[in-house]
Amino acid sequence: MRRRFFYELCFRPRRRQGTLEVPAGTAEIRPGCEEGRVREDVFHLVRLALQLGRVDRGLAHPDGYPESDTDHSVNLAWLACSIAREFYPDLNLGLICQFAVVHDAVEVYAGDTYAVTAGDAGRKKQKEDEEKALYRIWDELPLLEWLPRMIDRYEQKDTREARFVYLCDKLAARVVLRLEGDAAARLRAQGSTDQDVVAYRTYLASLGWEEFPVLARFNDDMDSWLKSLGAA
Repeated sequence: MRRRFFYELCFRPRRRQGTLEVPAGTAEIRPGCEEGRVREDVFHLVRLALQLGRVDRGLAHPDGYPESDTDHSVNLAWLACSIAREFYPDLNLGLICQFAVVHDAVEVYAGDTYAVTAGDAGRKKQKEDEEKALYRIWDELPLLEWLPRMIDRYEQKDTREARFVYLCDKLAARVVLRLEGDAAARLRAQGSTDQDVVAYRTYLASLGWEEFPVLARFNDDMDSWLKSLGAA
């Protein structure tokens, strides 16, 4: 958590002084009082949630409609909690659910990165962009800190729950790819080359699946399926 402490100490600005426009008709909003400021943050928080729903990922529903970040976040929360309850009862389901619903929140500003074609350079830029986005969210929600705090906790990956959600995130994308139908066509549509796919599979294999054997076996099955299609 040293990164977070350093940021708060050096970079985080003072609270906003009523700068966010609050919709007309909202009763008793007084920027000078604590409750009024909290309400400002409430409206901005909901705006961010709505914005997340407009971020499209590099996958789609079976009918071809793009999968959004909110689609994916709900998908991941259901998947991770369900698997954890059945196979890893020692994990904290509440924490898993919280990590799942915030794990891509930074993409409201950083945007989605298509993982298969990103490569090492793309993942490095993604990390930098997402850190900037997290700092911005901290700045914009000075009184409602649950969202940025949970994003930061997830990004540390220092709990089993965070690492579990991280691996489930990778699985969820492959499940959607299979439900979508033509995996090879999707990969081609995103400009993926054979080299990209091989490199991404190698990267996925290095992520520490051994901590959660059930997830590891599921991932191996999905990997074998993609290989059988000649898509990966």
